[in-house]
Amino acid sequence: MFGRRSQQGKTQPSDPQKDHTRAVEAYNAGRLDTARAAFQVLAEKGFAKSQYNFGMMNRRGEGGPRNFEAAKHWLLRAAQAGLHEGFLEIGVAYSNGEGVDQDKSEAVLWYMRAALAGSPMAACYLGHAYRLAEGVSVDIPLAIIFYEQAVAGGQTDAFNALGTIYDNGVGVAVDRVRAAELYEGGVAAGDGLAAKNLARLLEFGWGVERDVARAISLYELAISRGILEASNELACLLGDLPETQQNQVRRVELLSQAARLGDLRAQYNLARALTQGGASPDAREQALQLYHSAAQAGLVEAQSYLGEWFAVFSDPRDPVEAAFWWGLAAEQGDETAALNFDSVMQALDAETTRAVSDRLRQHKTDAAHK
Repeated sequence: MFGRRSQQGKTQPSDPQKDHTRAVEAYNAGRLDTARAAFQVLAEKGFAKSQYNFGMMNRRGEGGPRNFEAAKHWLLRAAQAGLHEGFLEIGVAYSNGEGVDQDKSEAVLWYMRAALAGSPMAACYLGHAYRLAEGVSVDIPLAIIFYEQAVAGGQTDAFNALGTIYDNGVGVAVDRVRAAELYEGGVAAGDGLAAKNLARLLEFGWGVERDVARAISLYELAISRGILEASNELACLLGDLPETQQNQVRRVELLSQAARLGDLRAQYNLARALTQGGASPDAREQALQLYHSAAQAGLVEAQSYLGEWFAVFSDPRDPVEAAFWWGLAAEQGDETAALNFDSVMQALDAETTRAVSDRLRQHKTDAAHK
């Protein structure tokens, strides 16, 4: 970019920050080739923000070809100039295999550099790595250290991640008081998962004073943030409250929404809700389809229920189908289903029992290849 001429006719240098801002505006307007060229010019002049952006455009292949080596070069230059996000993004590229062979161990090294430079997000990623054995061995005490660093830096998802460690006693004693404190921090930072998990503690009074009204509010907040499982959990809570038309309508609405999105437990619970009281034939048929969908996908409660359905409620009764579904539930450890399966199989003739056994083996084989 050409500089301006002063009244004395001398060329004044352009302002890198203003030139960078114009490049960002071009990027946001979709003029990626223009933005990439402008960032490159500024990067080569040593402007750290442009070095970072030029590196990211190379990493993503925006405005030109994807070039990991160029991305790594410029992101490293930006990081060395004080933008620790450069170290972080190199780590993300290695972790996801973006433009380079996936290498989670290498990613951890870059996250470590970013965390040491003060990146809360990198500290959170290290917490994930040491909790989930991603590129390193499991080390819960070290994961906690990094999560605490991330929490201190205000990293949103770190509150929930650390909270679940204390909530579930992962490598430490269960401490739901501490978990609730962390979830509160996550809620304040806008995290839907933290809202769902805090709602559960409030619903049952675990580590906090029981507060059903606030639990409902937090479940609704989680749902608004796209947390699918919160719909089913809120529906279950409403089902435990004194029945009102408003609660019942909202419960079915929540379960229907989650069921459509593939939540198996919501499908099962919606089927139960549809058959409560004097259900119509259409409602019973819809419920049966929901039970079948959840059972076919592996939900043991639905498999067990279908066994009961075909053995007791269907007209005519179908002991072969009952045996099949109870057999599937038994394979997942349902003791009652196992007893029912044995009882039904003993009542069938030898040829039919072989057919049921063959069907169960085939189902197991098919599931293993999915």
